[in-house]
Amino acid sequence: MAAALAVAALLLALATPALADDVVRLVVTSTDVTAFPQVALTLAVSGPDGRPVVLDPSEIEVWVAGERLAATVSSSVEARPVDVVLVLDRSGSMAGTPLADATRAVGSFLARLGPRDRSALVGLSTRAEAVRALTTDRASVAAAATRLSASGDTALYDAVALAARQLDEGGRAQARQAILVLTDGHDTASATSPADLQPLVAHRAVHVVALGAAPDLDALKRLAAASSGGTVVRAPTSAQLDAIYASLAEKLRADTGVRFRFATEQYAPEMTVVVVARREGSVIGRTQLVIPLPVRIPDTGAMPATTAAPQIVPAVAMVTTPDASGRDRPLIAGLLASATSLALVAWALSAFGTAARHGAPIENVPLASPARRRGTSSMRARRTIRGIATGAARLTRSKPSPSADLQLDRAGRPFGLDPLELTGMRLIIVGGLAALAFGGAVVIGADGIGITASAAWGVVAGYALPTVVIRVATTARQTAIRRALPTTLDMLTLCVEAGLSLDGALAHVSRRSRGPLYDEIERLLLELQMGVDRRDALRHLALRCDVPEVTRLVNAMLQAEVLGVGIGRALQDQAQEVRTRRRQRAEALARTAPVKMLFPIVLLIFPAMFVVILGPAVPRLAAIFDVAR
Repeated sequence: MAAALAVAALLLALATPALADDVVRLVVTSTDVTAFPQVALTLAVSGPDGRPVVLDPSEIEVWVAGERLAATVSSSVEARPVDVVLVLDRSGSMAGTPLADATRAVGSFLARLGPRDRSALVGLSTRAEAVRALTTDRASVAAAATRLSASGDTALYDAVALAARQLDEGGRAQARQAILVLTDGHDTASATSPADLQPLVAHRAVHVVALGAAPDLDALKRLAAASSGGTVVRAPTSAQLDAIYASLAEKLRADTGVRFRFATEQYAPEMTVVVVARREGSVIGRTQLVIPLPVRIPDTGAMPATTAAPQIVPAVAMVTTPDASGRDRPLIAGLLASATSLALVAWALSAFGTAARHGAPIENVPLASPARRRGTSSMRARRTIRGIATGAARLTRSKPSPSADLQLDRAGRPFGLDPLELTGMRLIIVGGLAALAFGGAVVIGADGIGITASAAWGVVAGYALPTVVIRVATTARQTAIRRALPTTLDMLTLCVEAGLSLDGALAHVSRRSRGPLYDEIERLLLELQMGVDRRDALRHLALRCDVPEVTRLVNAMLQAEVLGVGIGRALQDQAQEVRTRRRQRAEALARTAPVKMLFPIVLLIFPAMFVVILGPAVPRLAAIFDVAR
């Protein structure tokens, strides 16, 4: 299963870059159903860098209910000029740098228009003023903008209405019409209401640039939504206006028009339309939208006479989805990569867990490792993991840390790992968590920085996770050793005083009990049987346990051997000292308990008590204040 998932993820991951250079993003900026059943869409097509892209008409397809409709596609850059009216706020709040930056941005915008495009300028102050009528002389419009001065209030709706009337009077039928509004405040002086303004902007786009920290965003969004494909762009500072106006100029000139006709049998309250960009047989862009349509009479199929007139649907009502070919593939690849990595981790842990429960040692395994299963799958798993670690070590020219073996000993050799296998497991976990974080970031729709940060987090977490597990296992093992030590010392004392030697007493105790301390005693006896010096074997015991009580016991035994003191007396003294220290540790924990209880009492218990005690008084206090008012 892991191999199949890995192959699928690899194929998808390799297939995605082949399309990455050609993927485009389609956004429906306006929908016109006034000539129903003929529908006209306006698409904004952009590339991976966000810049507009002009597609060949043959590359656009329209699909409804699984059927491809015949569509007429025209590029605005080639076929349709633009008539745009610039509404520039010159109220008193724009004085100084904001107005200077705004006029410079207007000049940059005009420089990007085509030779057939026309522009006009409306000043926005206490009253709206037609500064320059529609003309192809862009230089004169830019010069008129530089002569504006800031003063007065803000008659926003009057200025937009004046711009719309200019387009009605001087606009060309074949041109696409737009109004660009720049304002930094609220409407304070208009005689025109938003309701009066709506029919004037319904069939043209109104793009609003909201400057500063306190524009009337709600009113501006309603204004853009009432138009056909309008947008609202925030500009916290005037320094950003130049870039915003440049992007708006490219957007106006690079829209693509799509016209198609619904079949009679497709009438319904609403229809889902899918627009696809296809190049050389591969889908490079896709968007989906829902268009409200007139309702068919069920029994006759005729159009009802009382059906409301079709309306232009604002862009904010569109339901768009990202390109399937360019974004769904990384999503599926991320999910498959995550599943593959998790399957590999589960496979490795299962093999190690089975080996740790059943089996015999295999090659290059320390003596202290738990017996491992002889099964072929377990051995293959270990060889695979060791091979991964070996390859990484050769690539980086590094070796496992000498302290890693001691750390694994102190943790009790979880899963029977040795340092090389620990490195292999760490690499597998790093890859698994990185792939899982990558897949999660793609699923939630994060951008490139978010995906990279998520993958980096997965690498860091995967690298640290084995260390955390080893530390937790070490702490739990040391706690078990401390708890078993007093009883073990009592049993050793009884055995020694009964006549057994120290080695015999240790063997008797290790056979009668189970636990981390008795496993270490067994290893101590094995080292003594193999000829290791007693002093070295005892020091090894203290290092593996890393418990102060065990270290003091080993030092006492070594001193008793050197000084000739009876080992029974030394063990008895150590047992008494261990019990004393355990009692002192319990008393210290008891003294810290009130401090630890303070936080849950304050955060959880006190609020509930206040609600119970003061809650009944709240309605009465509220009534008293109401009466006082």
